[in-house]
Amino acid sequence: MPKKTPSAQQIEKHRFWKAHIDSFNACDLNQTQYCRKHQLKFHQFVYWKKKFFKPEPSSAVSIVEVPLPRLFQLPKPDSAATLKVDLGHRYKVEVNPGFDPTTLKQLIVTLGAL
Repeated sequence: MPKKTPSAQQIEKHRFWKAHIDSFNACDLNQTQYCRKHQLKFHQFVYWKKKFFKPEPSSAVSIVEVPLPRLFQLPKPDSAATLKVDLGHRYKVEVNPGFDPTTLKQLIVTLGAL
């Protein structure tokens, strides 16, 4: 869809507000004072000020990695801890630290087949 050509009234309104925003940026008044002095509606002034605002490239947003401290640490496994596996109340297997996972898997499959 082609862009609508601005009317003469829209162009004049744009110029009017651009002149006021430029004038405001060059003066020492705050927004409320400026609007009162020039008999402008505050909400319209804010709208046009935002419309003309263009951030400078140096103030562009960038992502920065921020290192965070660890909130908690997982407990280190107890070297004497034993893993207990209950297989359907028929078999109970206790696995000590340093077990071979392949052997445990074979044992569980074998017991499940019995």
